[in-house]
Amino acid sequence: MNISTINSFFKKLGEAQIKRRWFILLAFFIATIICCAGLSKFRLVNGSEGWYGDGDKLQQDKNLYEKTFGNSHSASILLVADDVFTEEILTVVDKLGQRMLKEIPFADKITSLTEVEIPVGNAEGFEVVKPYEKGIPSDPAELKAKRDFVLRGTEKTSAYINTLVSDDGKETWINLSLLPYENPDDDSLAIGYALTNILNSEEFKSDSYKLYGCGQPYSDVQEEIYEYPDYVLRVLLGFVIMVLFLTITVRSVYGVIIPSLATVGAIASVLGGMSWFGVKADSALITLPILLGMALSIGYSIHYINMFKLYFRRTGNRILSAVKTVEESGWSVFFTVLTTVASLISFIFVDMKPISWMGKASSLIVLAVFIYVSVLVPICMSFGKDKVPTAEDTEEKGATKVDMCFAHWADIVKNKRWLIIGLSAAIIGICIPFFFKINVNVDM
Repeated sequence: MNISTINSFFKKLGEAQIKRRWFILLAFFIATIICCAGLSKFRLVNGSEGWYGDGDKLQQDKNLYEKTFGNSHSASILLVADDVFTEEILTVVDKLGQRMLKEIPFADKITSLTEVEIPVGNAEGFEVVKPYEKGIPSDPAELKAKRDFVLRGTEKTSAYINTLVSDDGKETWINLSLLPYENPDDDSLAIGYALTNILNSEEFKSDSYKLYGCGQPYSDVQEEIYEYPDYVLRVLLGFVIMVLFLTITVRSVYGVIIPSLATVGAIASVLGGMSWFGVKADSALITLPILLGMALSIGYSIHYINMFKLYFRRTGNRILSAVKTVEESGWSVFFTVLTTVASLISFIFVDMKPISWMGKASSLIVLAVFIYVSVLVPICMSFGKDKVPTAEDTEEKGATKVDMCFAHWADIVKNKRWLIIGLSAAIIGICIPFFFKINVNVDM
């Protein structure tokens, strides 16, 4: 199949678009409304829960651990003070533990200084001693004795030194083990918010110590509180840049509004459609397919709009120019879409759920953006009044100064092709040794 045959097919496609433009616009509007309604079910998945598939050794070990011992996650608080063995601080540790047990969902068991049980050898073997079983003493000498008892030995001989409490007595953990979740995503967030509320409560505001939350549920909530607004800001900035770039390059009101609406409609339709099927977006990667869709929308739109403007300057006929736009630009843009989608689909086969989701979302958004732009831009540009052709009757009829600059550059590349091939090969050859110096960060 040669290029003229392909262009002939796209010409027929363009004619069909224009002939049924009102029906197509109505169909797109209805489909967009239905898909966007799914955004009410849109959910983000945050944290490392579900990163790996069941075939991964790490996930298998995690599943075995949870099957044997229960939940592998915990909710923890690190308390830092000048001395954690004072009556005031030990009281705070005890209150924190009690509130965590009472207020945090799926609470199992508290491990802290006031709850710790220490095995001690005796004539019969050993006994388990709970230093603060009878309460927190106020006598300095008794407090010191219990401190010395907890910190006896070294971190090599005691399981608690530099794990539960630091060897200098300035840091200690209050750790809450958790029962198995019923709904991992929602339950993790509920636990994280409960822990955050405890940390932020007036009861524990003091200059005598500092509290730091820890654990996957707490990290998930912090991501939702602080990073989600940043995601929104980045997407909005990306949209503003897209609009500015379209304004500079196409210099047309229609050329800015139509691609912008097509981009928003395409991205919202994909995310809404995936939400209808219960697919949850990954919070760490959600901005990537959205920004990718915006970037590619600019490229596709510029191809179609510039081609329309070229033929409109030549003919002054909007409908004819719209058909010629699809005929001349349809195949070239569609081919770039095919290669992009094919490369993104490969991510689906990675046995890591966020990467797989990104492949699905990105490929669908790229395809949707192409469909919206390639259909709506020619149709919408076909509306309006015709005008007298303004292009001069020359070989470069309708071409702008920018077009001629690129044509001149193409001539340079053609005439100096062996020089350019040699320079390109040399640059690639120089870069190859540095490829082996790439460092991979495996910390997810």
